Amino acid sequence: MLALMDAAKRSSGRRASPSSSFASKYGELEEVIEEAVPEVCAAGSIALNATIRSACRRMIEKSEDEVVALYYAAGARLRDGAEEGALGEALCGPRGALGGACVDDDVARWTTAELEVLEVESGKVSVFDFDHEQAPGTAKEFKSEPAEALTKKEPVGTVLKIVASDFYKRVIFDRDRDALMYFSYPTMAKEFHEAYSQTHARVAEALEDAEDLFVGQLNVEKNDVPPPYADMVETPSVLFYRARKKENPRWIPLRTPAGEYITGESAPTLADVLTMVSKHGKTAATREAADVAMIRASKEELYASRGDRDEL
Repeated sequence: MLALMDAAKRSSGRRASPSSSFASKYGELEEVIEEAVPEVCAAGSIALNATIRSACRRMIEKSEDEVVALYYAAGARLRDGAEEGALGEALCGPRGALGGACVDDDVARWTTAELEVLEVESGKVSVFDFDHEQAPGTAKEFKSEPAEALTKKEPVGTVLKIVASDFYKRVIFDRDRDALMYFSYPTMAKEFHEAYSQTHARVAEALEDAEDLFVGQLNVEKNDVPPPYADMVETPSVLFYRARKKENPRWIPLRTPAGEYITGESAPTLADVLTMVSKHGKTAATREAADVAMIRASKEELYASRGDRDEL
């Protein structure tokens, strides 16, 4: 789609000749589409996973004509200055060209720009999965605790356990829900953890009726943090992933200056976290729930912290 956008922009900038035929008018778009569609399964992160690559090839072999026709129509819209349109739905939605290839309807609603961000992140994951101290091409196992079995109805009022293997699916791919994530170091930053884990649990309990928000924790000592988030969680961190803006999470600052020891006093307070949710929550109901929790909590609960030093 990015190449198609560029081609449509170049094409729309030219003055059309009265004798232009359909073939000459769409020649550049045709070149892009006819080259890209057959090779799509060998591009980007798809090419790095044999299972996904094989599934992609089967889908393209079955539906190539439909996919090509879809992109011709998309190119025509772009050429006329129109928006991209619901391309995801047309491609992999329940009645799309690939016959419902998107198991998750939310993915089918993503725009090309959102998918491009995801592709970049997936590329970083592929690099992260190799240990550069080993021989080149030797795969390294991605460290992850076992994922918890998902039920149709998530428990409310509790902190959900997130692990490396389901981080993208539950935190990033679930585009329509806010996610408040605590990246913990239970033994390396013990005092911080003892202080903040209680706060995190209180937030989950206070906002149990906020259906568009979930509160989770990932133990960094037992799980590799998927890129590009690994760099920012080298110490205990609390991040708020806003719905529809997951690629730009908000970091809740620690309460001690950067470079100092991480202590119990470094942990964000209940007031810090509820203020973030109140300001950036997706729905009015979520924001109101955070405001109500602020009002109901005592001053001691809102600003409690602990003071022992950690070694991290």
